[in-house]
Amino acid sequence: MGRQLDFVQFHLQKQSVDQILATARPLAKEWNLPTEKLAAWKKEIDAGSENETVLLSNPSTTPWYSVEILPTLDQVKPFRMVFTVSWQNESYPRSPATTRSSK
Repeated sequence: MGRQLDFVQFHLQKQSVDQILATARPLAKEWNLPTEKLAAWKKEIDAGSENETVLLSNPSTTPWYSVEILPTLDQVKPFRMVFTVSWQNESYPRSPATTRSSK
């Protein structure tokens, strides 16, 4: 069998909370991803949580798209975003950059 591309990930530069939200919302909207988790994530961050991640995805589509916000160790720009496009089929487990996501 020939080689096949399974997924592509784009790791964006570190961003502040406001910057990451300004990036995540339109990106999720463009790719038809649910954004309800963003408000809950922001609430956790505002309450002082530093290690919250959030995953926006629609795994029932092919290709599969996801936006994941991950913490960094940078105090000024404490978050990084990963945008994933995946063509993995049903028999191959789909997993984002990490398996953690906020409530």
